[in-house]
Amino acid sequence: MAKEQAKSIANEARLSEELKAMQWEPLLPVEKKLIVWSISLGIVLLGLLVWQAMFSSQVAIEVRSNYFWREVGKKACRPG
Repeated sequence: MAKEQAKSIANEARLSEELKAMQWEPLLPVEKKLIVWSISLGIVLLGLLVWQAMFSSQVAIEVRSNYFWREVGKKACRPG
């Protein structure tokens, strides 16, 4: 168990040294396009979600309002 932990720590140290030694590479044009498409799709879908939420809540308000006025009309028409 202790040997495995020591080996794991040594591997992590080696990995961190290798990551520090790596040079920064610019993004490829394909990678840039994928990033732009992903962000654009996310924004569009978020906008659709907000629009749908607003539309469905408006419909729910209208349905509740119509039900309320129907019930008020029924009570008003009852004798007594």
